[in-house]
Amino acid sequence: MKHPKIGALLLGLLLSLSACALLPKEEELPDAPLLQRDDGTSYEFAEVLRGDFTIRETVECRYRANREAKLTFEDEGALGERIYVNVGQSVEEGDLLAEADNEALKSQVAEQQHIFEDARRELRQLQEQESLQAERIGLLERAAAAEEKYQGDLAEARQQRQQTLLRIQTARETANIQAERLSELRIQLRETQIYAPFDGIIMDVYQPNELTWIEREPGEPLCVIADFSKAFFVSETDDEAFTVGQTVKIAADGKDVPYTTTVVSCETGGGSKYITLFELTEPDFTLGIGQRGTIETKVQEYEDVLYLPSAVLQERNGQTFVSYLDEKGIRREKEVTTGVTADGRTEITGGVEEGERVLR
Repeated sequence: MKHPKIGALLLGLLLSLSACALLPKEEELPDAPLLQRDDGTSYEFAEVLRGDFTIRETVECRYRANREAKLTFEDEGALGERIYVNVGQSVEEGDLLAEADNEALKSQVAEQQHIFEDARRELRQLQEQESLQAERIGLLERAAAAEEKYQGDLAEARQQRQQTLLRIQTARETANIQAERLSELRIQLRETQIYAPFDGIIMDVYQPNELTWIEREPGEPLCVIADFSKAFFVSETDDEAFTVGQTVKIAADGKDVPYTTTVVSCETGGGSKYITLFELTEPDFTLGIGQRGTIETKVQEYEDVLYLPSAVLQERNGQTFVSYLDEKGIRREKEVTTGVTADGRTEITGGVEEGERVLR
């Protein structure tokens, strides 16, 4: 049997504990954010540095020749094209580059050429005949003035010359008609042929797809010719970023060495954009028309500013934070204010001081 004093003691202790449990808890203020303890994990740090900032902008440009022409038949219905040039071939103005199946038309042109030449030959012969008749009339006029017997011959000569003049008029009209017909046929033939409009280099030629037998679309270029007497990169910018005479380095895709160019023109292209031409010292035939180039331009310089690597900054709810280790090795955050960003660095305008170390 338990001792009654011990039981009473235990009962009083239980009641005391129950009463304590019913008392309200004192509200505790939360500690500062605790992200991670220093439990031996290695950290990388970035130091707040002071230095100069240069804001740069990349301008895109495209390579182009002095002149370029995409050539096709004027007669969109021309078929059976024959191309006489290859990519990279140099041609001179007036060279025949390609033509369609036009053998029948060539025969018509050749036949009409003969007809025209016959008509022109007949006209020349009549003109020579009339010239001789005019000389004879002159002689007869002098003879008839001296002797009456030459009057009949003079009248006959004048009549013959008048008939020749009528034949000359008819022959001239015929020759003009035949010349016009020949010109029409030549125009038709020219519409089935492509000639080089200027000295240049063939940059592209149409290659029929022999696997699918897909025909060339009407108006699709048969060949592209470019005049590389001069060559340029061309850019479009919102503002006048360059000045005429300025020397500019341009890096082209796939090229290790930048190109040295000179700004030869900078003007608005009929709108709000500025179109700038950068002329190369020498054309580069290994560059393709339209190949991309880039220009690094200096927009603004900032001197003696604090900065951190942009990668260490954390954006959250419109605020910027950095992480750091406090004196106990506990990882914490603090808010910072920032300025400009360039080349992977961001200006720090408040929240940390020069020399402080933050976690990467």
